[in-house]
Amino acid sequence: MQEQKTQEKQNFTVETIEIIKKYSNVKDSLLLVLESVQEKFNFVPRESMIVISSELKIPLSKVYSVVTFYNELKTVERGKHIVRVCLGTACSVKHNHANLEFLKSLLNIEPGSTTKDKLITLETVNCFGACSMAPIVEVDGKLIGKVTKEELKRIIESLK
Repeated sequence: MQEQKTQEKQNFTVETIEIIKKYSNVKDSLLLVLESVQEKFNFVPRESMIVISSELKIPLSKVYSVVTFYNELKTVERGKHIVRVCLGTACSVKHNHANLEFLKSLLNIEPGSTTKDKLITLETVNCFGACSMAPIVEVDGKLIGKVTKEELKRIIESLK
């Protein structure tokens, strides 16, 4: 297990250096690098932040503050698929909390968590701004409106 973690850290370091090299000619490339790291690993690992700080000669505290400022940048590993449930007013009125409870039960995780197989991360949002489609669930960036529990079950099965 320890050997696997060491290998994982080395992969983060090597891959992050490759990403940084891609943007070596770009002034103020921090955000581009962080977005690319996020895309590669599905989160921004601590090891990557340390490498970015060192290679770009930016204080680690600044790298961390940028990562935590942007909602789409994550510091914890996420699943291959991201399922986000709207809890805004229109979706709440249309009982999307029940859909959330159904997904929690189906996936056996709480919002903000990832399944043990690292396949699905469940998140909540305050509003997608598409209230006429309520209740809404987003799967890998695609909004699904007027969603039902039966449809959610089919979607989750298709992700597995």
